[in-house]
Amino acid sequence: MGRRTGLCLIAVLMTLRATAMSALVSHVLFYSTEPGKQNGANLEAYWQIAPGDLHYTNKDSSWRAVIKVDVVLRNEGGIIAEEHQNLRTPEAGALYEAQMQNIVDMHRYRLPEGKAVMELTLSEEGYPKNVFRYTDTIVVEKIKGTSYSDIQLLDTVYPTTQRNVFVKNGKMNIPLCSNYLDHFHTMLHYYAELYQPDLMDASNYPLVQRAFISKKEYEAPLNGLMRKDSISRNGTLPQYGDLKITTLGSGNYYLNIVLEDKTGVRLAANTYFFQRENKNPEEAPATKADTGVEKVVMIDVNNTFVMKFTMEQLMAILKMVWPISDALEKQTIKGFQRKPDEMYMRYFIYNFWTARNKTDPEGEWKKYADKIREVNKMFGAAATRGYETDRGIIYLKYGPPDERIPVNNEAGALPYEIWEYRTLGKLNQEGVFLFYRPADMINDYRLLHSTLNGETNNRGWRSILYVSGQSNPDSKAEQYIRNR
Repeated sequence: MGRRTGLCLIAVLMTLRATAMSALVSHVLFYSTEPGKQNGANLEAYWQIAPGDLHYTNKDSSWRAVIKVDVVLRNEGGIIAEEHQNLRTPEAGALYEAQMQNIVDMHRYRLPEGKAVMELTLSEEGYPKNVFRYTDTIVVEKIKGTSYSDIQLLDTVYPTTQRNVFVKNGKMNIPLCSNYLDHFHTMLHYYAELYQPDLMDASNYPLVQRAFISKKEYEAPLNGLMRKDSISRNGTLPQYGDLKITTLGSGNYYLNIVLEDKTGVRLAANTYFFQRENKNPEEAPATKADTGVEKVVMIDVNNTFVMKFTMEQLMAILKMVWPISDALEKQTIKGFQRKPDEMYMRYFIYNFWTARNKTDPEGEWKKYADKIREVNKMFGAAATRGYETDRGIIYLKYGPPDERIPVNNEAGALPYEIWEYRTLGKLNQEGVFLFYRPADMINDYRLLHSTLNGETNNRGWRSILYVSGQSNPDSKAEQYIRNR
């Protein structure tokens, strides 16, 4: 393993150091699915030990420590596997070198289906207080169809002819024992296994695998951090890859691996959460995500309902779906508004409705179009269509309010409306919206204040609503809002 990377994790371990030994522990499950062989789960458990917590002895001008490793795996039937051995640290020419070296150990065990408890104890003979204990529950599920193993982060990977516990597929695989990557990590190396792709019908091929980094599980790739590979029709397939992460700032992220058929239908997927510390990220290069390309699945839309729309209609539909779009979809829509791209706009709209109704995206669009027509009738004003008004947007976003109170003739106040949502199922919280009609507007109302988290919150709403400068304590607005 590279010395620089080893020192990164050593720094993490040293912050954990107390009076006992410190270590970082991780594990992954891989499966055997080859015909003619006994199928089952293989546990890879590995740990990195803080070198400064050990007691070294000098023999023949070499400093070394000995760690006793005890592993016991149990299930309801008793002990599945156990191992007891001594781990000798690499030889070091000086004590300070021994205290800065990288100590990683890994063991493999065969596990049956069901739950198993792993108990790990690391200790030093003669130092009864220098003990590290770790317990974790591992669930082994039966492999079903085409699927992925756990995702494993690697610190180091390179071809080798050596033979030891870290060698797999003719490569040295030194795992990361933590999901924390500091600023010294410029590349994220990963390994996973794809099982039984040959179960897919030949008509699904070619299969496409996408590995990408996102802020939430399976969201759009960040900063163009995505790798695409074609998958052949074989049995168990090792999947190696790496992504340059210098543009990722400090925060929480997900590494996602997704397998799709030639039409973009998802066949298998897995995700891995990791944390990144990088206070000075590099500027991300411009990517196709700026125009929404990365958000859409590339399929043939020539025979779908989106082909009948003109460019003007496509731009209008983007405005229509804005109220019900998530943050990433809104980012894509903004990209199209800055730089329209007719082909990718069609892809986006088709995928938008497919994500909400995979079996009938056109039917889902038609239901929403009916709501648009309803909103246009209710809230359309002069040259402004209803779906572009504040009331229309809230109506599309949350549905009709449980109570709608128009107030047109309150002394000293501009005309306003109160919308109250009491049904928790609509919003996951109760909410009140206050709309008002400015003096220079005839029919349209503006959203002035809301008690709902994430919506417009204007504590100075009284100074705008009451032109007289004095609010009425008995007004509808005060009754429904007060100081909320």
